[in-house]
Amino acid sequence: MKDEDYQKHPGLNYSGAKLILRSPLHYVTKLNEPEDEEENKALQIGTLTHLAALQPKLFEMSVKVIPECDRRTKDGKAIYEAFTAGLSPTDTAVKKEDYDLINSMGLAAREAIKRLVPDDATTTVEQAFFGQYKGKDIKGRPDMVVQLASGERIIIDLKTTQDAKGFKRDVASFMYYLQAPWYMQLTGAKKFYFVALEKKEPFDYAIFELDEEALAFGKLQMDLALDIWSNCVKFQSYPGYPKEPQMISLPKYAFEPNS
Repeated sequence: MKDEDYQKHPGLNYSGAKLILRSPLHYVTKLNEPEDEEENKALQIGTLTHLAALQPKLFEMSVKVIPECDRRTKDGKAIYEAFTAGLSPTDTAVKKEDYDLINSMGLAAREAIKRLVPDDATTTVEQAFFGQYKGKDIKGRPDMVVQLASGERIIIDLKTTQDAKGFKRDVASFMYYLQAPWYMQLTGAKKFYFVALEKKEPFDYAIFELDEEALAFGKLQMDLALDIWSNCVKFQSYPGYPKEPQMISLPKYAFEPNS
């Protein structure tokens, strides 16, 4: 499915739900704001890491390394122009340091996937799923859905991180606990695995699964996000943060050693 067709579908996705839980105002602002160049570069690294991990042959065919040359000189300009002239519309040009980073993380991800996917299983990559949950349209594109020989499904999701050992904090900070039940609901999967890939050498990784308590909390947040959005659409009102003073308590991990 083309990305534009997926985006046109009225279902709410996990990313949208996460923003709605921040505030409906943030969500509608994101829908209408112009693209951010710095954010796009970070997203490109993430997207290409997924490509290197999940579709390595396509990665090799479509990702090209920009030649190292001084474009301020006549020779350098000629080298660069010859390179860009040879690019196809589906090619992506990246700097060598970015290519090496992406390729290293892709290799680590493929090693992790081998640990999780039996030889007799079948897989689908970044396939669009659509469904209804409690009468509300939802959608999503899991990184990898694995169909086991038993008929059971599992999901594998790739995440880049600075520190795989401390990935539980990423789960809390980026609300990954919402993503797992969201995709499990869409696909009927019984298991959801996060592969946390470190972005620096030695490009190590760790594999995580949420416990029942975390999944249950994520399901509650899923219900809340959909209810909030349903009411926003019904009343055509998209509020931001509360404006009254609020009390702050420290999170539990702030009291842990080496936090």
